[in-house]
Amino acid sequence: MAYFRARGIKNKNGIDCVCTDSKVAALPTMAVDSDEATEVQTKPAPPKQKPTSKSKPARPHRKMDRMPQWRVLLHNDDVNDMGYIVDTLMGLTTLSFEDSYRCMFEAHSQGLSLVTVTHQERAELYRDQFYSKLILVSIEPMEE
Repeated sequence: MAYFRARGIKNKNGIDCVCTDSKVAALPTMAVDSDEATEVQTKPAPPKQKPTSKSKPARPHRKMDRMPQWRVLLHNDDVNDMGYIVDTLMGLTTLSFEDSYRCMFEAHSQGLSLVTVTHQERAELYRDQFYSKLILVSIEPMEE
């Protein structure tokens, strides 16, 4: 194993140094073996110390109050095409084709159909989105 220094000089203790603007900086010694890759010999890192401050104990999870649920109701529509209503239901909600068709046909035959149950803000959003598509939808809170 041969020792060498990279662009510098050795001081009187044999440590590799680099001279810059009349300041001398020590370099780590590098070892090269013809059969192995270059390694840098440095001091081992000091062990990590545990934080001294006490952390707060974990709070038990408390049960979150559920948001009040609202129903989104589709009303019978004699003006719009049934296919348009099914496509709009599929586009604005997560209903599949079968569920959208069932919902549309129930509203057509009985006058009213439950589209979904969700929290108030999303129910209002659905109502406004259906209104923009000229489909009559109402919302009402669930009885508890």
